[in-house]
Amino acid sequence: MVEQRDLEVSEIGIEPMGGHRLVGYLNSILEVERAGTRVLSALMARGAPGANALLAEVQRDQACNCAVLTRMVRRLGGAPSMAVGSFRDRVLAQETLEDRLELLNQGHAWLARRLDHIVPHVTDAGIRSALGQIRDTHRANIAACDVLLDGLTDLLDED
Repeated sequence: MVEQRDLEVSEIGIEPMGGHRLVGYLNSILEVERAGTRVLSALMARGAPGANALLAEVQRDQACNCAVLTRMVRRLGGAPSMAVGSFRDRVLAQETLEDRLELLNQGHAWLARRLDHIVPHVTDAGIRSALGQIRDTHRANIAACDVLLDGLTDLLDED
């Protein structure tokens, strides 16, 4: 299984990225996205019901990202990874909902930064565009989770 550290920018270099090398990166991102969907399912099951509508929207985004990444890998002739990144376990090991959401947001930010570095080197325009959209979705979800974190005390008091 590929860990987040395996996508470090120093390994990407500056040459154009396509083919098998790109499949590896896409599968790495897919594993992180899949971990995110599982984290969000667990948070909705354990968390504050008042937060579930927003968490469900973020989860839908990540599930959509998984589908897009799976199609990209197949389009390039690769086999989509079925692994789940270890990020799920790290988030769920946190004691409070607030800590879990903060770590989830750190994961969104980490992936957005990695995509900032990867996207310009992808030679396929369609894949480059789709990865840019995934990055932008993560940025929007960071903002949404920040709003949720700001109002978390009120939500927990309501429940």
